[in-house]
Amino acid sequence: MAEPTITVEIAFGVGALTDPTGGQWVDVSASVRSITTNRGRSTERDASRPGTATVVLDNSARLFDPLHSGGTYFGNLVPRTHIRIVATWSAVEYPIFRGFVEGWPQSWQTNNVDATVTVQCVDALAILATTVLKSPWEYAIEAHSPDAWWRLNETAGQRMNDSSGNGNDGDWKHGAVDSKSGPLIADETTASLKSPGNSDDDGLQPHGRVPGYFLTAGPYTVVSWVKWSAADVRALVETPGNYEKHWICGSLDSTNGYGFRMGIEADADYTPVPFTISAATVVAAGISESKIIFPIGRAIGLADKVHMLALTMSAGDESVLYFDTDSVVGEVPTVGGSIGSPSFIIGGTAALGRDVYADQAWAGEIDDVVVVLGVLTAADIAVLYDAGTAPWIGDKAGERVTRILDLISWPSALYTVTGGQSILNAASVKSKTVLAALQQVERSEQGHLFVDSAGVVTFRSRADIVSETRSTVSQHTFSDNGTSGEQSRILAGRYDDDLIVNQCRVVDGDGTSHEVNDATSQAAYGVRTEQLTVDASPEDSVGIAAARVARYKDPAFRVPTVDVVPGRDAAIWPLVLGRELGDLVTVERTPQGVGALITDTMIVEGIRWNMNDAYDWSVSFNLGLRAYDGGTLFTLDTSSLDGTDVLYY
Repeated sequence: MAEPTITVEIAFGVGALTDPTGGQWVDVSASVRSITTNRGRSTERDASRPGTATVVLDNSARLFDPLHSGGTYFGNLVPRTHIRIVATWSAVEYPIFRGFVEGWPQSWQTNNVDATVTVQCVDALAILATTVLKSPWEYAIEAHSPDAWWRLNETAGQRMNDSSGNGNDGDWKHGAVDSKSGPLIADETTASLKSPGNSDDDGLQPHGRVPGYFLTAGPYTVVSWVKWSAADVRALVETPGNYEKHWICGSLDSTNGYGFRMGIEADADYTPVPFTISAATVVAAGISESKIIFPIGRAIGLADKVHMLALTMSAGDESVLYFDTDSVVGEVPTVGGSIGSPSFIIGGTAALGRDVYADQAWAGEIDDVVVVLGVLTAADIAVLYDAGTAPWIGDKAGERVTRILDLISWPSALYTVTGGQSILNAASVKSKTVLAALQQVERSEQGHLFVDSAGVVTFRSRADIVSETRSTVSQHTFSDNGTSGEQSRILAGRYDDDLIVNQCRVVDGDGTSHEVNDATSQAAYGVRTEQLTVDASPEDSVGIAAARVARYKDPAFRVPTVDVVPGRDAAIWPLVLGRELGDLVTVERTPQGVGALITDTMIVEGIRWNMNDAYDWSVSFNLGLRAYDGGTLFTLDTSSLDGTDVLYY
C-alpha cells in the first residue's frame, strides 16, 4: 500500500443541528479532484478560528448543480449540508475534517468541456459564530411555553406586545409607554414599567390593559419582577387617606366573576416580624387577592430592591404565592358575581375597570409579567429566580459550556466537555454569539476550545492540558535529518519579543481588575501589557494573571511551523494522520554544519492538509509553547492535601 485512501461523504437533506446517521452519508469520493483543510490557531495565545476545507468536485455531469432538476442530489444542494473527510491507512480510519458546506458555486471552462464545483466548507465554530444567545431569563421562561409574556419594554406607540407568540397583545394607557425605567432582570437590556402610584383611579394611573384576556380557573402561574418604592411604602401608612395595598397585576372573567389580584401590602406595625402571605382570600365581587403583607419597618428595608413575585393556582383552585423563593399556601377562593369587562391589567390598581376598596396603585417598577397555563413547582420558581438575579452563578467552566450548547440544541454526540477548575460568576450572554460566550469561558478556565478532526466541539480544561498523556508525552518527532521516509521542512525559528508579557491585568466576573507585574522582565524589555476579561472569581483571576506573567515574562525559542511530506514510508502515515490539536511533539533541526542538534517539544496548535495525488500530499503543523515545563503543579485549597484539591495554574 503506497498511500492512504480518501473518502469524502455528504449528508444530503440532513439539517445542520441533526447528527446524520450512518445510512444518511453519501460517498462522493469518485468526484473529488483536490482537498485542502485548515483547523486550529497560529499560537496558543490566539483563539481558535473556524476551521475550513476546500473540496473541488468534478461537475461535468452536473451532479452538484442546484439548478439541474435531473441531478441525483437535486433539491438537497443547500448551504450548511454536513460533509466529512476521512483518510484510511492500513484499514484504520483517520478523520481529517468534518463540517458544513457553505454553498455550491459553479465554475465552467470557456470551451464548455468541463465544469467543477469548489465547495467551501467550515467547521462547527463557524455555526456557533453566527448563533446569537438570549438571556438566561428568556431561556428559562421559554422552557415553560408561556401563554402570555409581556416584556413591558416598549418605548413608543400604544401597543403592549405579547412575546409568547400567542398574540395576547394589549394597550398602554395614560402615558404608560413613556413611563419607563431600566431593566430589573439580570443580563437584560430592556425597559420596565415605572408606575408612580399617585392615584387610585385607573383613569389616571399609567398601566397596561389586555382586553379579553383573563384567567378563570387554574391551573396557571403568574410571574413578575418588581421594585417597590420605599418612599411610597412609608407614605402608605403614614399619610391619612392612603390605602394599604400596592397591586401589580390582576385578571377576571366577567361572566362568572372569578379573578385574582397579586400585590404587596404594608401595615403600620414597625415590629420586625416575618412577612405573611395571603394567597387566596376572597374580597368584593369574587376577586381572589394574592398579597404579601409586611410590617412597615421591614417593607422599607426590602423596598428599592428587586424582587420576584409568582402566584400558582391549581386546577382545584389551591394557590401558592412566592416572594423571591419564599412561599405560603393559600386558601381555596369562592366565586362571586360579575365585575366590569374581561381584561388583564398590569399596573394601575389592577381593579379591572372599577375600584375594589379603592386600593393604592403600584408604586415602583414592574418588569416582565408572564402567564404559564400550568402550576410551576417550587424548584421551577427557584430556577426562574436564579435566572433573573444571578444566572448560572457557580457553574464550573465545563458546566457552562455544556449548558450553552444544550440551549441551542447542539447534538450531544458532537461535543465533549470536561468539568474544568474555575468556578464562574453570573453569566452575561445576551446578544453574544455562542462562540464568543464559549471563548469567554475558555479564557476564564485557561482551557482550550476547538473542533477536532471528527467535527466534535471539544473543551479541554486547564487540568487536561497539563495532565493528559497526549499533551505531556511527545507523540512524534519531526526531524529534518533525512534518516526516515518522512520529509520534514523546518525552515524558521523565532526568538523575539512577540509573546512577552510582564504585566497582566485580568478583570474578574465582578468587574474588579487584578494586576501582576514582573519588575525584572520590565527592566529588561520594557512594559508589555496583556489585558483579559473573564467570568472567574477574584482568586482565579489573580491566578490567571500570575500564570500568564510567569509563562511569558521572558522570550522563548519556538518553531512556528513544521511542513511535512509523508512520502511512502508506511510507518510515517499513521503518525501524521493521527495528530490532533493539543498533541505534544518533538521538533529536531539539523544546523548547517555548526553546533549541536536543535531540539524542542511543542504543542500542535493548527493543522493544514493539502491532498491531491498521493505523492504530493503534505501537511503543515502550527506549533506553540507547551503549557508548562514539567515543573511542580500547584494546587489551591483551604485544607491540607486531600480529595478536594484542584489543579491551579
